[in-house]
Amino acid sequence: MSQQGWASPGPAAMAALGVAAIGFGFSFLGKVPLEGVPLLAGWLVAAFIVQLLTAIVELKEGHMTGGNVMLFFSAFFMLATGIGMYVKYLMIGKGVIPYTVVEGYLWMSGALFLTLLTPAYARGSSALMFIMVCLVDVALWMIVGMDTKWFGNPEILKPLAGYLLILVGLCGNYLGAAAIVNGAFGKVLLPVPGPVVKG
Repeated sequence: MSQQGWASPGPAAMAALGVAAIGFGFSFLGKVPLEGVPLLAGWLVAAFIVQLLTAIVELKEGHMTGGNVMLFFSAFFMLATGIGMYVKYLMIGKGVIPYTVVEGYLWMSGALFLTLLTPAYARGSSALMFIMVCLVDVALWMIVGMDTKWFGNPEILKPLAGYLLILVGLCGNYLGAAAIVNGAFGKVLLPVPGPVVKG
């Protein structure tokens, strides 16, 4: 029996982030009608499972930044949002208008946390990962503005946030695939840039 430890589930977490971000992106672009919301919510719950398992492994291996961010994403970016989408779907079906300002308050905390920890991704992570986190920061603050109605025109911010999240999703899929393909061949076939801050 092999004594080798577990392989990293990081690539699967990147793919799960890709699924969630692309789903959000098309939702913000108005491409997900009300009838599609429960399906999107189900996929977000699936992404939550992948991110949660990855977070546990990453934290066990001592990866403070990645493990905590994946744990945070699994809980709020995926599970809470998926449940929230489904609850809003049920409310609308009963003629109740959801008070989404509450989500804006909560996302403000999440956006602040992620923005403050973003510099950690400049060191030790791929520059592409750092860019992804920066894009998520911007998209989250746009969502805060729209949900709280404190700032920004939703007609402008909503599609911008949508395109940013789709870009994040595509980058996540690339990073996940690159880790697997490059590992399988033992050489770089899908190039990934090094960290912004070296050393």
